[in-house]
Amino acid sequence: MAQTIEDRIHQFGASILQEAETRRQMINKLQMSGSYTPDFIAKERKTGIEALQKEVGDWFADLKKELQGKMGQIESKYRQTPVGDPSAQLLAFQRTQARLKAMGKEELEAEALKYIQTGTVASLDELDLLQAELRSRGMDNLADRVRLEAQERYHSYEPWKADPEYQQAEQDLQKANVYGADLNTVYVKAKDGVVEARLISDLLHMNTDDVIGRW
Repeated sequence: MAQTIEDRIHQFGASILQEAETRRQMINKLQMSGSYTPDFIAKERKTGIEALQKEVGDWFADLKKELQGKMGQIESKYRQTPVGDPSAQLLAFQRTQARLKAMGKEELEAEALKYIQTGTVASLDELDLLQAELRSRGMDNLADRVRLEAQERYHSYEPWKADPEYQQAEQDLQKANVYGADLNTVYVKAKDGVVEARLISDLLHMNTDDVIGRW
C-alpha cells in the first residue's frame, strides 16, 4: 500500500524529533561543562531552533512543489488538443448547432435536463451551443443550471479536476498547507496511533528521552 500524505508528514516529524534530541543533548553538554556563558548557551538553543524550523519549512515547500507538479502534469495531459480535420470539426459544429435549433422547446429542455442529470455531452462545443440556444429561447434559468453543473459537478471545462489522481493530489496539497502552516510545529504518531503536535522550541529545552521512546 502506498504511503499516505499523513504517513509522510508523521515520519518527517519523527525525524525532526530525533534531530532535536541530538541537538538538545549537545547543548546540554556544553552547558554542563561550565565553560560557556548563559548567553552563549541561549544563542546555541536559538540557533538550533531556527535551523530545525528552516528544515521544516524547506521540507513542506518541497512537498507542496511535488504535489503541484503532479497536478500540473495531469492538467497538461487533459489540455492536449487532439489533432483532427478542421473541416470535419466545423461540419460537426454546424450540424450540432442546426440540430439544437430544430428542437422544440420541450425537446430542448429535455436535452438540458439530461445533461444536468448525467453530465453526458458529446463535446464542449455541444455544451456551449446548448446553453446559447437555451438563452436564445428565454430559458436563462435552465441555461444557468447547465452552466453550474458543468463547472461545479462535472468539471466539463476543467476535466482534470474530475480525475481521481488529481483530486487526491489536491487533497494532499490542502493537508500539506495545514500541517506546514506553523514552522515551529511537527506532527508525530505515537505507538498507540495517537498523533501529537510537538513544538520545536520546547524540544530543545525539555528532556525528550522518554518522549522519543513513545515513537
